Amino acid sequence: MQIIPRHRLPRLLRAAGLEPATRAFPEALTVHRLTVREREPMPFTVGPHRKIVYPDGRVEGPFPVADRPALSRFVAQVFRELAAPQVLATVADGTFWLNNKTQAAYLDRVADARAVTRYLRQRGLTDRFQGGFCVTLARFDDILPRLAANTFAGGGDVEFAALGSRVRLTALACHHFDLHFAAPDPALLDAIAALAEQNALEADALALLELPELDALPPLWNEN
Repeated sequence: MQIIPRHRLPRLLRAAGLEPATRAFPEALTVHRLTVREREPMPFTVGPHRKIVYPDGRVEGPFPVADRPALSRFVAQVFRELAAPQVLATVADGTFWLNNKTQAAYLDRVADARAVTRYLRQRGLTDRFQGGFCVTLARFDDILPRLAANTFAGGGDVEFAALGSRVRLTALACHHFDLHFAAPDPALLDAIAALAEQNALEADALALLELPELDALPPLWNEN
C-alpha cells in the first residue's frame, strides 16, 4: 500500500477518470449508480450509534457504529473480479482519515474503530492526514476491507476508484451503512448487482445525469 499525500491526489483522480473537485466522471453524459446494502441491518443494543437523516427529513435508526464485514469484503471482491490493477482510496476534501480527539475517545469503546485507528497509525498517519492510499491487486483482500471499515466504524466516507485500466468505477463506503457504486457503463453495475445477489446483499440501481458523488450530509453522533 502506497500512502499518497493530499497534493498528489488530483493527478491520480484524473487518471481514474474523475474530476478532482467533484469526483464526477466529466466525460460521461450519464452515470449509472448502484446502492448495495445488507438485507438485514445490524440490530442496535447499546453503545455508540448513528441515526440516518435523509434530505426529506426521514430518520432511521439508531444503528450500531461497527464494521459491516459483508460490505467491507464486497468492496475488495468487486475490484478483484474486475481485475483493476490498482485502487485509489480517498476521503472527501477537507475530511481527515483519523477522528479528532473527542470522537476518537467516544469511539474507543468500539472494537472495530480501535482496530482501524491502530492500523492507520502503525503506518505513520497523523490526525491531520487528508491524503489517500494506492492499493495493488495483490493486496485488495487484505487492505480494502480495512479502509472501508473506517467508515462503518465511525470515520468519514471512503471512496474507492479503479486505477490503471480502462474500467471507470467508484465505490463509496457511506456512513449510511451502505455502498454506492457509480460507473458510466451500465453493464459494469449489472455485473456488480449479480455479485451482490451471490453474496446475499441487496442492490438498487439508478441512472442519473452526472452529479457529485460524495454525500455532503455530516454524520450524526448519538449516545444512550
